[in-house]
Amino acid sequence: MLGAVTERVWLAIFGAALVFAGTGFGGYGLVLALSPRLGGVGAAEATAAALLAIPLIYLIVVLLRPPPPVVPLRAPPRSELAILSVLATVARDRPLLAVLGAGLFGAADMLLKQRR
Repeated sequence: MLGAVTERVWLAIFGAALVFAGTGFGGYGLVLALSPRLGGVGAAEATAAALLAIPLIYLIVVLLRPPPPVVPLRAPPRSELAILSVLATVARDRPLLAVLGAGLFGAADMLLKQRR
């Protein structure tokens, strides 16, 4: 368990390092490409503006997007409530049997819904 967490932490650290290094090299390449036309300072300013404008535009678009519509929850049909009550009763005494029964009921429910 701890090994998986440590692995994910290292993966996040290396991923962040790759993003920062890639952004740095990309910015340096852009400065070198713009230097003949804009000079050293102008190229650095244009690169900084471009590297700051892209995330800023993305942030504005995300914040101005309307929230997704809220879908009201509906109550399950009575047949599903009956199945759940049977499974709850069985699960108290024999949890493995409840898991197998839930799988069978789910498969039967899926097959019955396909035929409708």
